Amino acid sequence: MSEAPKFLGILWTFQVIAFTLVGLRLYTRLVVLHNYGIDDHFFNFAVFWLFVYVILMTVAACYGLGQTMTDPASFATSRALLLVAVGQTVTAAAVISIKISIAFFLLRIVGVNTAHRVAIIVPVALMVLSVFVGAWLIWFSCTPVSYVWDITVPGGHCNPITQFWAGLVSGVMIIAVELWYASFPWYLIRGLQMPRREKILIGSSMSVSYISAACGVFRLLNLLKLADADDSDFLLTIVDILIWHAADVTTQLLCIGVTVCRPLYKDWLNRVADHIEGVSNPAADTKQDSTYGARKAPDLIALRTIGGSAMEATSASVSSDHKRRSLVQSSRRPSSTPRRSLVFRSDATSEEPTLIAAESSEPEKTIPPGQRLHV
Repeated sequence: MSEAPKFLGILWTFQVIAFTLVGLRLYTRLVVLHNYGIDDHFFNFAVFWLFVYVILMTVAACYGLGQTMTDPASFATSRALLLVAVGQTVTAAAVISIKISIAFFLLRIVGVNTAHRVAIIVPVALMVLSVFVGAWLIWFSCTPVSYVWDITVPGGHCNPITQFWAGLVSGVMIIAVELWYASFPWYLIRGLQMPRREKILIGSSMSVSYISAACGVFRLLNLLKLADADDSDFLLTIVDILIWHAADVTTQLLCIGVTVCRPLYKDWLNRVADHIEGVSNPAADTKQDSTYGARKAPDLIALRTIGGSAMEATSASVSSDHKRRSLVQSSRRPSSTPRRSLVFRSDATSEEPTLIAAESSEPEKTIPPGQRLHV
């Protein structure tokens, strides 16, 4: 029985999720925040490589991927094996891209703290090296190289032990980095000056990497299964590994995508939380203006582009609560001129200075009322 329909259904579901995330992230960065960084480039690269991977696997399924090989010497089998090898190389590029994107995102939070920067850069650098070596050995552990996709080449052979250990080491490194990037943000956000529930929201979003690590574990377990499988079942047995490859990349995209897109849903979440608090405390004041949730919630962390400068603060993004209330009250008065749209304008404030200020020993400068950043 062919596993191709289930296989392709899962892959294309992952791709739809990835496209949705990149669309929301681009909207958040370009329209809401007017700020686009290098981590966004690597995020988009990861989505692109995932798309290429899904297309390659779709074509490979047409040549027999997901089925038992009935004729190893056939043209279809040769093409399926070639596409699988290329696809695994592409997933390596996707994994590297998304990990670098997360690393740049975390670097925005830590600022100039050298120890923190080293703790972010070194793990991803080691992982990139191991993944690169693993992808290299997919092709060059066989003699001749064409034996990777044409197992009928006379005298051709591969070194299965080398391939197995290369896949195992790179897989373990990926899992280790995912666990680290899921845990380390909890330590970083403790220095941010924001409500506890906002810290939980950010930390929980980054903790999706724990799911990615679980996907990596399942991928390694299926790698052990593949090592014991018969050669004729290779195209059937490897399907599970290919699925877990895509699941790993997609959950990492979800991890960083949800975190960056906070301005799109944080106001809604705060209104829900305030409603729950209001139900539990009927004496609380329930009269709130249209910008209440946005004022109460801290803005998105780390909006400054790496290697660039912070966005210039505008009166709409850094004005005080008094000015915000005045603007709301004036908008409710009858006027002959149309009201200006204020949608998302309060989301352009960076919370990055809060962590830097928390770690600095310099006294806080006095800022006149109406000019203080609300973080």
